[in-house]
Amino acid sequence: NFTYSKVVAIDFNYKPAVSISPNPVHGLFNINTPGSFKEVKLIGSNGRVLKSWTNVSNYSKLDISPILAGAYILKLISKTETLSLKILKV
Repeated sequence: NFTYSKVVAIDFNYKPAVSISPNPVHGLFNINTPGSFKEVKLIGSNGRVLKSWTNVSNYSKLDISPILAGAYILKLISKTETLSLKILKV
């Protein structure tokens, strides 16, 4: 007896409608998105959450001035999905 699983397609070319500007960041940056996020986290290379914001909506300005220069992951969490974007602090 054989059973077949449901075929699932994965789109590797998916580009979320979210942008961060400017990137690299000096202090303040904007998140441009058609929706909103219940939480945004700035994560360091060691996996620690360095800063977080709640209820972030379109064209929100976020400040990472006190954070040291380096490469970070910005994790954007909405009700339906979680996105991870690279961000560079200079």
